[in-house]
Amino acid sequence: MISDALAVAWKEWRELIRARTTRIGGLVMVFVFGVFLPLQGRVSDASSPFQVLTWAVIPFALTIPLIADSIAGERERHTLETLLATRLTEGDILLGKMGTSVAYAFGGSLVVQALQSVVWSARAGTFVAPPLALEAAGMLVALGVALVAASAGVLVSLRAKTVRQAQQILGLSFAGVYILGIIVVTSDALADFRRSTLRFALENSPAAIALVAAACLGLLAAVLIAACRALFQRQKLLLD
Repeated sequence: MISDALAVAWKEWRELIRARTTRIGGLVMVFVFGVFLPLQGRVSDASSPFQVLTWAVIPFALTIPLIADSIAGERERHTLETLLATRLTEGDILLGKMGTSVAYAFGGSLVVQALQSVVWSARAGTFVAPPLALEAAGMLVALGVALVAASAGVLVSLRAKTVRQAQQILGLSFAGVYILGIIVVTSDALADFRRSTLRFALENSPAAIALVAAACLGLLAAVLIAACRALFQRQKLLLD
């Protein structure tokens, strides 16, 4: 199974390398968060818990354009039937496609973190990096975001007829999540929840909070991956 999944991943990686727009967009994101923003800020920002947010944004931004093409792109290019006609199992195909997306997105976060440390160190004249606990927890959050974005993207791509449609649905879905976040922050009905959250944040370290967030993302990703596996059925896709 692993060798077959790696074959799918290699195919996906070659297509990613050939996709100039996706490649350039990824480089721009890495440059903005890894070089431009650290140059504009203070060296002391390296120890800020808000660095976790920058590491989490990268996998989200890198995953969406790539994962929207996972199934919808095959369908649009009329290659889905050929892929499903091979000896590859549904699990092999899913693992290869999602694994490529997660590795690409999480790798982007690792590169951004390394570039940030290089920029901060060059400005300070000595080695500067976030606290190790915060750095490790932040990377777990980034991995969780990559897994959630990849699995959610596959779910949407399974039903979308075109890549554009999949991208639009994903964009609207995550915009809905953003709006929900604003409602949580501003709604009077959720005042008790906000107070409890603030109390938890004040009583725990940023690294501990990031670990809780990573655990929640991991659970959500597990649910979404299970849904992908249940819906990714060869016969059903061939009949669609």
